[in-house]
Amino acid sequence: VFTKEYCHLEESCEEIMAEWLDLAQGLYAHVPLKEGVQAYLEQCAADSLSMALVTSSVPEHCRTALSVHGLEQFFSRIIFAQELGLDKKNPKLWREAARLCGASPAECVVYDDSLSAIRGAKAAGMETVGVYDALFARDEAQLRRECGAYIHSFAELVYEVKKPLANPVDSGIMVPMEEKNVRPRNLSL
Repeated sequence: VFTKEYCHLEESCEEIMAEWLDLAQGLYAHVPLKEGVQAYLEQCAADSLSMALVTSSVPEHCRTALSVHGLEQFFSRIIFAQELGLDKKNPKLWREAARLCGASPAECVVYDDSLSAIRGAKAAGMETVGVYDALFARDEAQLRRECGAYIHSFAELVYEVKKPLANPVDSGIMVPMEEKNVRPRNLSL
């Protein structure tokens, strides 16, 4: 209503909204992934971790972005805050998301770049990882204080696979045979 009146538009509110959604839909087809997201999701799937996406995005826009990048396959559920009538700062959203996924809040880890979303998830009893985003750069110090961990890139969470050395003795590195071949990098929880 505000836009219609402020801009003196003849179109109905529904027509204005439909046009806006159509324009935005095209933009979501070009949303870049955060660095390391694809590799991290693949790693979590390989480790048989159940993952859900909780978003405040418009469902059509979110589905477009996920589809363009082929990410739908990684999520057992996609939960749209607007469909529940809640926003991400509300702990009820996070508790309901956990319930819908068959988990308790204490079993969940939330990765988010929004301080208000992190606070909502923490208030619901979830572990949190702050994720850098230029849009919320002003909140980085507070996210670092309030989250269990903070990352600039999902690549920081991707395991490195150790490659066997041709002659480990010559390199000065000895790796016990029973040691696993993967190690997490740069995650301090």
